[in-house]
Amino acid sequence: MLAGRRVVGSRYFSEEKISELCEDGPKPEPPSEGSSGELGFVAEQATRASLELADRMEAA
Repeated sequence: MLAGRRVVGSRYFSEEKISELCEDGPKPEPPSEGSSGELGFVAEQATRASLELADRMEAA
């Protein structure tokens, strides 16, 4: 990555321009308790699946 630049697709944008684009968008709301629990569950499943895949690849 070039200093002060972020790769977006095949183009380079300055950090200042990326910040401007991000400021214009709606601010995300914090997750509710229900969605936090669901996100945690999905993250746990993804972690387990990744570890199982790594074990199978190692055994192959």
